[in-house]
Amino acid sequence: GSADNSGAYSWTRLVPASANNHLRKIFISGDNGLAAGDNGTLIKLSYDGAAWTAAAASSGTSNNLKAVWINNTATLAFAVGDNGTILKSTNLISWLKFTVPTGSTWGSETLN
Repeated sequence: GSADNSGAYSWTRLVPASANNHLRKIFISGDNGLAAGDNGTLIKLSYDGAAWTAAAASSGTSNNLKAVWINNTATLAFAVGDNGTILKSTNLISWLKFTVPTGSTWGSETLN
């Protein structure tokens, strides 16, 4: 959002209202970010110095995604979720899927 003359912030929707999937986690690193949610939803966020923009990224899965992480140069990212889903990207656009044994659910508050 941006502050007006009174110091109050206004917010702008980056994701279309038609994108009804629940977003579960967002991770911001520098001028890049990633949001993950239900039905394999991944949204790449970018800041150009003036405003944030959002673009859908194809995760290749319909599993709910529960956590995301990106490094500070946006050259490595992970998303994890239901049914043992682990996704890896080196550009926040294309994703490589790994799967661990069925029934595993992944989620994390912090990744070191």
